[in-house]
Amino acid sequence: MNLSKIKSGVLTGAAGAAVAPMVALAGGSAADAADLALKAPPPVVAPSWAGFYIGANIGGGSEGSYFNDPAPILPSWRDGGVLIGGGQIGYNWQQGTFVYGLEADFSGLTKPGSLFFHSTTANPIPTYGSSISWLSTVRGRLGVTVGDGNTLLYGTGGAAFGRVHAFANEMPSYKAYNDYSSTRVGWAAGGGIERMISPHWTIGLEGLFVDLGSYSKASSDA
Repeated sequence: MNLSKIKSGVLTGAAGAAVAPMVALAGGSAADAADLALKAPPPVVAPSWAGFYIGANIGGGSEGSYFNDPAPILPSWRDGGVLIGGGQIGYNWQQGTFVYGLEADFSGLTKPGSLFFHSTTANPIPTYGSSISWLSTVRGRLGVTVGDGNTLLYGTGGAAFGRVHAFANEMPSYKAYNDYSSTRVGWAAGGGIERMISPHWTIGLEGLFVDLGSYSKASSDA
């Protein structure tokens, strides 16, 4: 099973603040402005991405399945759009402009549209389908801050877990007799961009590719 996930509207709890430099004039009047001394501006406090965060995500993607038919009467690939949403939790460390950390998330998925295999030549018509009901990942993140330090570009990768349901309908009565449900383990990889909009709030966009591996099951009347 393959699934591509886009996360947007990410809300996290990052610490830090950016303080704009200030210049103040001391003493005197407009007549002797040339003699005024400028106070040294306070140092700019760089934004910090370090620390614990928790947030929510919502987005869309494409869930796909590859079907290996010994008698090639079916198309081998189907995919369909899904909605996905959930939450994430993580912790960041920061050294200079480099930010690294760990993140875990859990999301629910809608059933994909058109993710079914239909034969156009066999009689009765066999139908096969699959869907992922939930998806979770545990990933490392490695990124770098750019510009004013409030923007983070990162890559991510790690383990993925998902609940897969598949069925096969080959009986003349068209009853699904080969149901299969299992929690699958695979991998996830991707990247994203995150923007700190205030000292404790960020918003971001992330893209992930998730592969939950393959399985085989022989048809039977059981």
